[in-house]
Amino acid sequence: MIQSFFSVSSNSHFSTVRWMPARLALLAFCAFSQTSLVAQTVDTAILGTVIDSGGGAVAHATVTVTRSGTTLSKEATTGADGAYEFRYLLPGQYVLEVKASGFNAERRSGLDIQLGQQAKVDFTLQVGAVQQTIEVKSAPPLLQTENASLRI
Repeated sequence: MIQSFFSVSSNSHFSTVRWMPARLALLAFCAFSQTSLVAQTVDTAILGTVIDSGGGAVAHATVTVTRSGTTLSKEATTGADGAYEFRYLLPGQYVLEVKASGFNAERRSGLDIQLGQQAKVDFTLQVGAVQQTIEVKSAPPLLQTENASLRI
Protein backbone atom coordinates (compact mmCIF):
# COMPACT_ATOMS: atom_id res chain seq x y z
CA MET A 1 0.00 0.00 0.00
CA ILE A 2 2.80 2.44 0.83
CA GLN A 3 4.48 1.56 -2.43
CA SER A 4 1.28 2.36 -4.39
CA PHE A 5 0.84 5.57 -2.40
CA PHE A 6 4.23 6.91 -3.47
CA SER A 7 4.46 5.24 -6.88
CA VAL A 8 4.69 7.18 -10.10
CA SER A 9 2.60 5.92 -12.95
CA SER A 10 4.35 6.27 -16.25
CA ASN A 11 1.24 5.36 -18.25
CA SER A 12 -0.88 8.33 -17.25
CA HIS A 13 -0.51 11.96 -18.11
CA PHE A 14 -0.82 12.98 -14.44
CA SER A 15 1.60 11.34 -12.11
CA THR A 16 0.55 9.94 -8.79
CA VAL A 17 3.14 12.16 -7.14
CA ARG A 18 1.07 15.23 -8.06
CA TRP A 19 -1.88 13.85 -6.10
CA MET A 20 0.17 13.07 -2.98
CA PRO A 21 -0.49 16.43 -1.23
CA ALA A 22 -4.23 15.94 -1.74
CA ARG A 23 -4.03 12.43 -0.29
CA LEU A 24 -2.05 13.66 2.71
CA ALA A 25 -4.56 16.46 3.30
CA LEU A 26 -7.44 13.98 3.15
CA LEU A 27 -5.64 11.65 5.55
CA ALA A 28 -5.00 14.50 8.01
CA PHE A 29 -8.62 15.67 7.76
CA CYS A 30 -9.95 12.19 8.55
CA ALA A 31 -7.61 11.77 11.50
CA PHE A 32 -8.45 15.12 13.10
CA SER A 33 -12.19 14.98 12.43
CA GLN A 34 -12.44 11.73 14.40
CA THR A 35 -10.92 13.29 17.53
CA SER A 36 -13.05 16.42 17.31
CA LEU A 37 -16.27 14.38 17.03
CA VAL A 38 -15.45 12.46 20.18
CA ALA A 39 -14.82 15.69 22.11
CA GLN A 40 -18.28 17.10 21.27
CA THR A 41 -20.39 14.77 23.41
CA VAL A 42 -22.84 16.35 25.85
CA ASP A 43 -22.70 14.85 29.32
CA THR A 44 -25.45 16.00 31.64
CA ALA A 45 -24.71 14.36 34.97
CA ILE A 46 -25.15 14.30 38.72
CA LEU A 47 -22.15 12.99 40.64
CA GLY A 48 -20.78 13.20 44.13
CA THR A 49 -19.68 11.37 47.24
CA VAL A 50 -21.41 9.97 50.30
CA ILE A 51 -19.56 10.32 53.60
CA ASP A 52 -20.42 9.84 57.26
CA SER A 53 -20.37 12.57 59.91
CA GLY A 54 -16.73 11.72 60.67
CA GLY A 55 -15.67 12.28 57.05
CA GLY A 56 -15.24 8.61 56.12
CA ALA A 57 -16.54 7.27 52.83
CA VAL A 58 -19.79 5.31 52.96
CA ALA A 59 -19.37 2.33 50.64
CA HIS A 60 -22.31 0.35 49.24
CA ALA A 61 -24.85 3.13 49.85
CA THR A 62 -27.80 3.11 47.45
CA VAL A 63 -28.30 6.40 45.60
CA THR A 64 -31.50 6.88 43.60
CA VAL A 65 -32.16 9.72 41.17
CA THR A 66 -35.73 10.39 40.05
CA ARG A 67 -36.86 12.91 37.47
CA SER A 68 -39.51 15.11 39.14
CA GLY A 69 -43.06 14.60 37.90
CA THR A 70 -42.25 11.18 36.45
CA THR A 71 -41.52 7.68 37.59
CA LEU A 72 -38.21 7.63 35.68
CA SER A 73 -35.46 6.72 38.10
CA LYS A 74 -31.96 5.25 38.14
CA GLU A 75 -30.12 3.59 40.96
CA ALA A 76 -26.40 3.42 41.72
CA THR A 77 -24.27 1.98 44.50
CA THR A 78 -21.36 3.93 45.93
CA GLY A 79 -17.88 2.51 45.56
CA ALA A 80 -15.28 2.02 48.27
CA ASP A 81 -14.47 5.74 48.02
CA GLY A 82 -18.16 6.70 48.50
CA ALA A 83 -18.43 8.04 44.95
CA TYR A 84 -21.52 7.75 42.76
CA GLU A 85 -22.47 9.11 39.34
CA PHE A 86 -25.46 9.34 37.03
CA ARG A 87 -24.46 10.29 33.49
CA TYR A 88 -26.39 11.25 30.35
CA LEU A 89 -29.46 12.55 32.14
CA LEU A 90 -32.13 14.62 30.44
CA PRO A 91 -32.20 18.26 31.58
CA GLY A 92 -34.84 18.98 34.22
CA GLN A 93 -35.71 18.78 37.91
CA TYR A 94 -34.44 15.80 39.90
CA VAL A 95 -34.73 14.27 43.36
CA LEU A 96 -31.79 12.38 44.89
CA GLU A 97 -32.14 9.92 47.74
CA VAL A 98 -29.38 8.09 49.61
CA LYS A 99 -29.86 5.05 51.84
CA ALA A 100 -27.22 3.06 53.68
CA SER A 101 -27.43 0.47 56.41
CA GLY A 102 -27.00 2.03 59.85
CA PHE A 103 -27.56 5.62 58.62
CA ASN A 104 -30.50 7.99 58.29
CA ALA A 105 -31.68 8.24 54.70
CA GLU A 106 -31.23 11.64 53.10
CA ARG A 107 -33.24 13.19 50.28
CA ARG A 108 -32.54 16.27 48.11
CA SER A 109 -35.29 17.66 45.91
CA GLY A 110 -35.50 20.57 43.51
CA LEU A 111 -32.19 19.87 41.76
CA ASP A 112 -32.42 21.72 38.44
CA ILE A 113 -29.98 20.18 35.95
CA GLN A 114 -29.17 22.00 32.69
CA LEU A 115 -27.93 20.52 29.42
CA GLY A 116 -24.20 19.79 29.63
CA GLN A 117 -24.05 20.45 33.38
CA GLN A 118 -22.19 18.11 35.69
CA ALA A 119 -23.68 18.85 39.09
CA LYS A 120 -21.73 17.76 42.15
CA VAL A 121 -24.04 16.79 45.01
CA ASP A 122 -22.33 15.40 48.12
CA PHE A 123 -24.10 13.81 51.06
CA THR A 124 -23.07 13.58 54.72
CA LEU A 125 -25.09 10.83 56.42
CA GLN A 126 -25.85 10.76 60.12
CA VAL A 127 -25.85 7.53 62.12
CA GLY A 128 -29.41 6.38 62.81
CA ALA A 129 -32.23 4.10 61.80
CA VAL A 130 -32.94 3.51 58.12
CA GLN A 131 -36.62 4.52 58.61
CA GLN A 132 -35.70 8.16 59.31
CA THR A 133 -35.33 10.40 56.24
CA ILE A 134 -33.81 13.87 56.25
CA GLU A 135 -35.24 15.94 53.40
CA VAL A 136 -33.67 19.13 52.09
CA LYS A 137 -36.11 21.07 49.88
CA SER A 138 -34.35 24.36 49.32
CA ALA A 139 -30.79 23.83 48.27
CA PRO A 140 -28.24 26.44 47.23
CA PRO A 141 -27.52 26.68 43.49
CA LEU A 142 -25.43 23.80 42.23
CA LEU A 143 -21.77 24.61 41.72
CA GLN A 144 -19.99 23.74 38.48
CA THR A 145 -16.81 22.29 39.94
CA GLU A 146 -16.17 19.93 37.04
CA ASN A 147 -15.45 22.69 34.50
CA ALA A 148 -14.86 26.44 34.37
CA SER A 149 -18.09 27.44 32.60
CA LEU A 150 -20.41 29.95 34.24
CA ARG A 151 -24.19 29.48 33.98
CA ILE A 152 -26.48 32.42 34.70
